[in-house]
Amino acid sequence: MNKSRVIIFLILISCISLSMKLYLIDFSTFPNDEDALGYILRSIAHTNGDYSPMSSKTLGWTIFLSPFLNLVDSENFIDYANMARIVSVGVSIASIFMMYVLARKFFTEKYSLVAACLFAFEPHLNYNSGQALSEPLYILLFMTSFYFILTYKTRFYLLSFLFAGLLWWIRWPGIIMLIVISIILFYNSKINPKTFGKFILCLAIFFLVASPMLANRYNSYDDPFYFDYGNRIFTGEFGTLQSVNTSELEYSAFDYINDNGIIQFADRFLVTGIFNIIEQLIQISYPYLVILLPFGIFFSFRAFDQNQRFINGNWILIITTLSAMIISFSVIPERRFLFYLFPFLIIIGTLPIQRLIEYGLSTFSFTDRQKIVSLTIILIIIIILSSWFLTRYEIVNKIEQDEQIKFVEIVENKLSGKILDTGNVLRAMNYLQLSKSDSEFRYLGTSDVTFDTVLDSENINIVNSIFGSTLNEFILNCEKEGLSYIVIEKNSVTEITYPFLVNIYENEYDYLKNVIDTEKLDFEEIDVKIFELDYVKFHNLNSNDD
Repeated sequence: MNKSRVIIFLILISCISLSMKLYLIDFSTFPNDEDALGYILRSIAHTNGDYSPMSSKTLGWTIFLSPFLNLVDSENFIDYANMARIVSVGVSIASIFMMYVLARKFFTEKYSLVAACLFAFEPHLNYNSGQALSEPLYILLFMTSFYFILTYKTRFYLLSFLFAGLLWWIRWPGIIMLIVISIILFYNSKINPKTFGKFILCLAIFFLVASPMLANRYNSYDDPFYFDYGNRIFTGEFGTLQSVNTSELEYSAFDYINDNGIIQFADRFLVTGIFNIIEQLIQISYPYLVILLPFGIFFSFRAFDQNQRFINGNWILIITTLSAMIISFSVIPERRFLFYLFPFLIIIGTLPIQRLIEYGLSTFSFTDRQKIVSLTIILIIIIILSSWFLTRYEIVNKIEQDEQIKFVEIVENKLSGKILDTGNVLRAMNYLQLSKSDSEFRYLGTSDVTFDTVLDSENINIVNSIFGSTLNEFILNCEKEGLSYIVIEKNSVTEITYPFLVNIYENEYDYLKNVIDTEKLDFEEIDVKIFELDYVKFHNLNSNDD
């Protein structure tokens, strides 16, 4: 297959993928994801020269995004959000070409195009690409760094470590790539002083690229490797990571072992983490990788058409990165944190397609014409499955969005004080604040932008999370933080976030007064109640119980 034909096919694949991505984007709406909102606002702050760090996020994606947002001159926040969406989609489209280039390390042009198709039509990635999140750029850099480490020349090794350094700018788990490519470097090289010298040079490149970020963190937190969740992850509770009342908490693995024992530690952080990873891997494998991967895993150990070193390198990446994420996934089982694996899972998933088409089964084999027809049928099935799966993603419900805006307007006019938003119910407050005609969002500093809550109004101070191991402890912590109200959406409170509040929506508590109820307001799409906290009654009831 000549290069021009390959390029034509890649362009065609990209156009189909682009149509899938655009289908899921409503350019008339605000981003629903708080992370996306935070990224956009911080990128705007960068255009004003503000590069101060945030404890739980890195600067790479927002710095990359800021020059594009600087091209926008508007008083409408949606214009900035749409530019961020376009950039994110553009990066995702570019990744299709990189997927093909990476696949060429494993397959011929024909099956590299198949791998590019599997990547381009993957529904989870197509949905994520339009959310203005960091994953598309993270995935692109992951693929690029891995591609260069599979080449046996020093200059390409240097490029691999350079891109790994950039990867660390995008998201904190990017540091794992340094471990991956270091293992592969030694795996592909003879162990001698020359190899160690080469490795030292590669490390120097990595830290040279990462050094501005390290200096930025050190100046702000006195620790170049500081990460906000690192000192609280071993509490084993999701609620402690984002709760305002636990921001100063420090709790190490040794503290957990001392309090609970080594067996409980292993169960909580190893067994649970492995289970959560497997569960999420299965879920993101739908609709077609769940069929291809079992066969691909089998064929990967008998890969006579591939360079076995490359296949092993692919496995080194998958196993190493997943192993490094076991502890975090025991507490935060967020599936989009696994999206970076798609290119490498797709390589495995392409193996059975190649094996079937090229060698058939024991009872028959394909002619050249049958191979083309079979491949075409497979790709059509993949497109159909992907298109069907895309319909499972919720397109913006205009009625629901209008009700959310109406609801926060009621809250802003009726209530005043600190409100705990247990399920991001008040996210539409962002719409109200960012729709102001004075365009205040253009002048916000990075210190004014958070990723785990929404923008406050003049009357309302919104708190996203308060941790408590029991209901009584939770109420006491609410009192310490000066909270006046709790917002509860019927289906948003889960066993992970607020296990003791799961049934509070339906139950009555003397110290919780229902002040706003969407059911009484004849709302159709949202079911929300706001309770006012009466601490006097709470203490009286507890004293009577004693």
